[in-house]
Amino acid sequence: MTQHRLKTWTIFFNQVVQGSKTFEIRLNDRNFKIGDTLLLMEYDPLKKAVKNRTFAVKVTYILSLKCFLDIKGWRWQIARVIVPDLVVMAIQPISSQTDTL
Repeated sequence: MTQHRLKTWTIFFNQVVQGSKTFEIRLNDRNFKIGDTLLLMEYDPLKKAVKNRTFAVKVTYILSLKCFLDIKGWRWQIARVIVPDLVVMAIQPISSQTDTL
């Protein structure tokens, strides 16, 4: 299986570590698969810097949100809009401790 290194904002990183956030929503630009490892790297969006903590989780389920939306527009015409390929991934910690980079 593949390991993906992903920047994760501190607030969400802490929720994953504490166990209250058990999912990740991401653009599926890496072809995520069940069984892949996500190496979450704590990220400060204000400083635009990766911090020194990491936390490894395993992908246990994937729900793809790639779909088409029908939008009613002017004069009831229907346009089909493509939604980006987003995935909701159920995640499970590999260990109970954070690591450092």
